[in-house]
Amino acid sequence: MFTFLTLGIVCPRKNQVWAVKLFQEFAGSRTDVRLLIVGARHTRQYEIEYLKEVKAAAGNDTRIEIHDVTSNVDQYYKIADCLLFTSVNEVTPMVISEAMSFKIPILSTNIAGIPEMITDGQEGFLFAPYDDVAALECMQLLTDPNNGSTLQAKMGEAGLRRFEAMFDLDIMVEAYRQAVLTIAPATILVDMDGVLVDWDQGFMNAWNGRSEIDRSKSYFMEQCVSAEFKRQAELLILSEGYFENLPPMPGALEGIRDMSKRDIVS
Repeated sequence: MFTFLTLGIVCPRKNQVWAVKLFQEFAGSRTDVRLLIVGARHTRQYEIEYLKEVKAAAGNDTRIEIHDVTSNVDQYYKIADCLLFTSVNEVTPMVISEAMSFKIPILSTNIAGIPEMITDGQEGFLFAPYDDVAALECMQLLTDPNNGSTLQAKMGEAGLRRFEAMFDLDIMVEAYRQAVLTIAPATILVDMDGVLVDWDQGFMNAWNGRSEIDRSKSYFMEQCVSAEFKRQAELLILSEGYFENLPPMPGALEGIRDMSKRDIVS
């Protein structure tokens, strides 16, 4: 039994009605093929109406199964021989990368970012939306009794390699990180007080015991000395070189240098 899988929310942009028509024209009277449509949802009215269209197109064809949305999509990938993806509105559909991770050949429309995900003739076949002739030819090639199984295995292996090279999460995250850093190098803001510099110790060093310092009084250091010394404290903080000479917090400079070595900051 050769299983075509069409996976995605059943709705007009996913175009499952065309998948049904393609399958029925391809299958004719054959009983060794089937089509699994996974993604029926019964919440939005336009999806409910379109689901009726899909069911009407399928009619009484027992070779076509329509299943509801599920979080357990692996069960369908494991039994699929091919992903039949007939969408007319996409960006870079995750279902294609998921199918490749299961070594499933892809038959898909050539819209949006899909040609960047797979190469026609390598991980699968691409065709224009509603091009029945091209789509049916691709379906025939993949199920050819003489060479079909070899082609399936070849495309499945190519798909897995493509997935591992492009769509593995760690690889994608690093690729996006590098792209962002190339376009706009990162700027990391490091807090000064109590993070990079020891404000309290710096003030006490510069104050040099002129008066008592009660740090519990306020966040502002000039409020932590006696009232008669407040203006002196303000002038000290505003004096030239005061901030430049504040001592670093233990480990702060080492942390910045470590981030620099890791290419986190420059």
